[in-house]
Amino acid sequence: MMNSIEIAELSQIDGDAYAQLTTLIIKTWEYDDWLEDDQVSPMAEYFLNDIILSSQKIYVARCAQQIIGIITVGQSPDFLYESQFSYKRLTAMSALIARNGKSEVFAQYIDTLRVNQRLLQRTHRHYHASLNFFAIDAQFRGLGLGNRLYHQFITYLQVQGIDTFFVFTDSSSNYQFYEKKGLHKIASETFYWRDEDEVEEYYLYEGHLAAPPR
Repeated sequence: MMNSIEIAELSQIDGDAYAQLTTLIIKTWEYDDWLEDDQVSPMAEYFLNDIILSSQKIYVARCAQQIIGIITVGQSPDFLYESQFSYKRLTAMSALIARNGKSEVFAQYIDTLRVNQRLLQRTHRHYHASLNFFAIDAQFRGLGLGNRLYHQFITYLQVQGIDTFFVFTDSSSNYQFYEKKGLHKIASETFYWRDEDEVEEYYLYEGHLAAPPR
């Protein structure tokens, strides 16, 4: 099956690619299981557009013309400097969102983005690159596709002369993948969804290109 999967840069996102990426996000985070029907698409589109606008390079994996995986690169002269303003923007947005009914889930999602910025600020490190988004369709996991996409990401950083990067992840994601690649967790924070029974850990991992991917 891997022979029929192609990985290439996605330099322009047309309507079809946009729809496929939206679907991939919905399936990856199982939005249908915990969001109301009329919230699913808006939530996925908010996430997708945020990724598109904050990524300087996007690579996708396709099988039979369908997007089944994606990895994106974020670049900045100084993520740490920008983080203080990202945090202020998210805090302002959080204050404007009603903390009841349908708005509660989105408000808590914004809170998780604030957690990410706090993690970055705690590092006191001036990164120039991030692994911005990484997802694979569940049907194609376990085939080595994650390694191929990650290799594409690392290769791009090498060409750019970047030797250190970071990635935000959490306990509900496959953070073990990054540990196998030699990344180190350097910051973490606990987040409580809705009530104290829904607990999630948020992490910031740091990677160095001096240790090549396995």
